Amino acid sequence: MNAESSTESSMSSDKEAKAPPLRRRATWIRGMGRTLLASALLFVLLEGASSIILAVDGTGEATSRMFSTYDSLLGWTSRPSVDLPHHWGWRRGVRTNSLGFRGAAEIEPVEPPGRVRVVCVGDSFAFGEGVGDDEAWCHELAGIDPRLQAVNLGQSGYGVDQSYLRYDRDAAAIEHSVVLFTFTEDDFFRMGDRTRYGYAKPVFRPVGGTVEVTNIPPPRVLPAIERTVASLARRLRTIELANRVVAKLRRAVFAGEPSPRPDLERVATVVFRGVRSLAEVRGGARVLFVYLPTLHDVRRDAPWRRRAATVLDSLGYPFADLTDSLRQVPDLQRPALFLPLEDPAAGHYSVAGNAWVARHLHHELVELGIIPPVPDVAERASPPSAARDAAHTPPEARNARHRVSRRRALGSLADRPPGTYITRPRTSPTARPTPR
Repeated sequence: MNAESSTESSMSSDKEAKAPPLRRRATWIRGMGRTLLASALLFVLLEGASSIILAVDGTGEATSRMFSTYDSLLGWTSRPSVDLPHHWGWRRGVRTNSLGFRGAAEIEPVEPPGRVRVVCVGDSFAFGEGVGDDEAWCHELAGIDPRLQAVNLGQSGYGVDQSYLRYDRDAAAIEHSVVLFTFTEDDFFRMGDRTRYGYAKPVFRPVGGTVEVTNIPPPRVLPAIERTVASLARRLRTIELANRVVAKLRRAVFAGEPSPRPDLERVATVVFRGVRSLAEVRGGARVLFVYLPTLHDVRRDAPWRRRAATVLDSLGYPFADLTDSLRQVPDLQRPALFLPLEDPAAGHYSVAGNAWVARHLHHELVELGIIPPVPDVAERASPPSAARDAAHTPPEARNARHRVSRRRALGSLADRPPGTYITRPRTSPTARPTPR
């Protein structure tokens, strides 16, 4: 029997070997077709599963490229005079003024008489991702307190480093009395990135007691391979999920250490001091540093939140952390403060969440004495800092101060008053480092 079996198998092998080449080619093509079809079906399943997981994760970022443009200092920023009335849904649009600030209202260089101008700086949670212009918490502050005029300098995807640079440049030409410098945990990790959203970005490198700003101007066009990868990352949910998993693993590794990325901690310290110094030389504006919590902060104690609190406490700077207040919200009511899973900006503050943030920040501003508690008629003409008292500042002095601010805004980054702590690289602007 064994001999017969071996004989039959050898005969079948001989027949296959003697089969016409066209038949063998057809068999190979059918096999390849089945393999490609199975791979395509697997990819579709992975894309669908990734979309579901990202929706459940609740932190997907809605695209901001429709209203963003390249910026030679920041990497990217909002385009001026944008009008997208239904960008995130019905009547949930995005508008920017001629300066690229969120909202259609134009901002005059001089602070309005009887108003306290508040400049809000930060990432997409400060920008108001997913809600209308007037529903973002920065603008809600003016709805709570008519004495306030809000200026929203938030930008989706920014790290703490870019937030500093935007405040340094874009707030220099406008008088203001209060600065709300806000951040989430992701903003600290972003300081270590060289690219994001398909754009290159500036990179802060610690040098002694200061930092050096490198990769300025950021390359306008990324290398072809990196540009292709960035394009895929923006479109494929599988890659987005993989990036999210890597980010979570990175956080898990750093969570057990007393100091996440010591070099980035030194950069953050210098940035905090730089923001405070800039505010002081701009007429004594008061600064409140703010940690904006996400749903992740309810379930875990973010390491960067602890480190930011420690650094700011050592510097003696006012700091408002809204995490504990968010944890005190009843479990059944807390989800309503964030956009739902099916929303393109899922995980960001909802209209109710932005209102909640605005109420708590207004309370902090009053408690810290940054703004007066009672809107008395006699007090409305006086900003919270005596150096900013418009009632005792002659118009010619205000105009002269504005001209100085304009020169600082339009001049070189190296042309800054002492104590701002941020320096430009000594290399030529044409020597652009290649992004990793």
